[in-house]
Amino acid sequence: MKRFIMLALLTSALSAGDYEKGWDAVRHSDYKSAISLWRPLAEQGNSQAQSALGSIYCFGDGVQADLQECTYWIKKARENGEDVSKIWNDYKLWKYDH
Repeated sequence: MKRFIMLALLTSALSAGDYEKGWDAVRHSDYKSAISLWRPLAEQGNSQAQSALGSIYCFGDGVQADLQECTYWIKKARENGEDVSKIWNDYKLWKYDH
């Protein structure tokens, strides 16, 4: 049981590290790296990574905007408890301006 708890804590810490590394990549406009860091986390059910990944696809940051990928990840994030209303509102405003 102790091994399981330690493994879970280690996995959580590594995930948090990769999530933060993704934001570091975004701050340097390296969206491809952010995607490669966030996608595995998102596939594992990390709602923050799902939300961030969805946002990249909504706005086309460093990739071709893809509404299908956008909605897939945003819906996953919402299903996993993330408040995605700000992303949808920002997307609507952005879409209106473009």
